Amino acid sequence: MQYSQKLHQFEPRKTWTLGETELIWEDEKGRSRRIPFTQIRSVRLRYEPTRAERRRFAMRIDAIVELVITSIDYRGIYDFEDQAEDYRNFVTAFHERLNAENSAVNYLSGSKPVSYVMNWILTAWILLMLAVAAVFLVSIGLIWAVVIKLALIIVFLPALFKVLSRNRPSSYDPTDIPERLLPDIN
Repeated sequence: MQYSQKLHQFEPRKTWTLGETELIWEDEKGRSRRIPFTQIRSVRLRYEPTRAERRRFAMRIDAIVELVITSIDYRGIYDFEDQAEDYRNFVTAFHERLNAENSAVNYLSGSKPVSYVMNWILTAWILLMLAVAAVFLVSIGLIWAVVIKLALIIVFLPALFKVLSRNRPSSYDPTDIPERLLPDIN
């Protein structure tokens, strides 16, 4: 099975191939690397939306260096192709083969615990500062500014909480990949 993608403008397109006992990548510049499944220490699945691409999911593989495979393909500035179905199929097949070859792999989901806690602390701090700003603006008679700030908060909070809830740190069984960490197939 193969999966092809380009992460960003400054990286060549890579084609990932699942061998029987290894993961192989080749890029459009002719470079390649074979990663035996026995060298993989952990796999982390995450939801990683960006401003330009809200449907981005990633599989981060720790095998001496970090390898990143995402559900989107860079085509140009603010131009990404969603590869949800191919990504899901590749991630599922990868988990099956890796689990059969290396039972010592840690399967992790979401953010790292420290990052997750820091994101919640930052979110709480920002909300507190917005509340302080709202009180200040009301006290000086700029109620219209409070209304605008509340409208922006109402628009962006659901997206923020979606990212935080999908990236709750945990481990998972490679035979039962959490749906929250795989893209929906439309």
